[in-house]
Amino acid sequence: MLILAAASAGPLSARQIAAESGVPESTLYRRLERLAEIGALCETSALDGDNNHYFEYETAIRHFDVTFEAGEAVVNAEYVGGKTRRWTYNSGPAAGD
Repeated sequence: MLILAAASAGPLSARQIAAESGVPESTLYRRLERLAEIGALCETSALDGDNNHYFEYETAIRHFDVTFEAGEAVVNAEYVGGKTRRWTYNSGPAAGD
């Protein structure tokens, strides 16, 4: 949540997101990768003043909600531009069942 909130300010580098969110860079890179994979962040390549490449990230989700019902977590997301997506997570049987 902190990463998405920080990245909602516009395209930011990982270092900027770490500073804004308080998430350590060692953890941040794994989370940025996963959030980009599921489409929650847009990742674009940029150049610094020395022509070195780095990535900038911007939040792609405008709104999401989570509902817990009948042993499942249901996530509904609305993306920038109006696209929607729904995920359902089932906890499965408890150990020993």
